[in-house]
Amino acid sequence: GLFELFVTGRSGFLILVQSNALGAMLGSFYIFTFFRNCGDKQTQGSLQTYLTVVSSLVLVQASALAVLPSDRALFLSGLVASFCSFLGALSMLVTVPAVLSSENSRSIPGPLVT
Repeated sequence: GLFELFVTGRSGFLILVQSNALGAMLGSFYIFTFFRNCGDKQTQGSLQTYLTVVSSLVLVQASALAVLPSDRALFLSGLVASFCSFLGALSMLVTVPAVLSSENSRSIPGPLVT
């Protein structure tokens, strides 16, 4: 949103920044608190892998901003955001192999699929 404002001069996407700011802060607090209080090493390792991937995406976007023209960097930033949204939507399918092998659907997040 802010990057688009600087590149195009249009402020239409600032509503996305404003509407997601609180969620980003609370999500960051949740991840920090979870990491501090999680006693399972495998789960901590999974979280560290996730954070490494997120950091890599941020680094790619920052590098694109430094190297590419502004309009191309904005396009790449949009692609990364769309890809992350797509992966978020697919994340509910992670549990499908376990459901099929155990023939138990308890791990499917019911409110999200009904």
